[in-house]
Amino acid sequence: GEVVAEDRGRAREAVAGDELFAGQELVEPREVVAGGLLQSGGGFRQDALPLWQRLEEANWASARGDDAAAVPALRELLKEEPGNVAFRRALSSALRRLGRAREAAELLGGTGDDATAWHERALALAEAGALDEAIRSEERARELNPLLPEVHNHLGVLQARKGRASDALRAFEE
Repeated sequence: GEVVAEDRGRAREAVAGDELFAGQELVEPREVVAGGLLQSGGGFRQDALPLWQRLEEANWASARGDDAAAVPALRELLKEEPGNVAFRRALSSALRRLGRAREAAELLGGTGDDATAWHERALALAEAGALDEAIRSEERARELNPLLPEVHNHLGVLQARKGRASDALRAFEE
């Protein structure tokens, strides 16, 4: 409640004061976990708040470096909402940070039209040593959202690791 509002206020001030984020707004929970938690009329389902709170707790554990604690909580959330891409991405990210890259990548196989999920999958695949598959995932992420700079940067790094200098430069320049 009050602590979250205070943290969100400080985050807004930090974003507003950073020229890198000039003109950008913080993403609200509705935009982050909308998949599966919104009703067709646009409002949150009645059980969405407890799910959101549990996701926040798991994300705070990850932010503190305690991904081992976050993983079981995220698995439970995903059991309850198997189609929720935000839960799937969060779990994949935590698994990757724990060194379980292949498991993280498999979790995001067939991620649909979520560019961030495709990018997260590419990160996991690259850590698992599957560079060609990682490149294909980043290319899919780029198709879905060409405005994500992290996708272009990682694609350039992957191309460079494969020895494809001209492809790497092209990705960095996009």
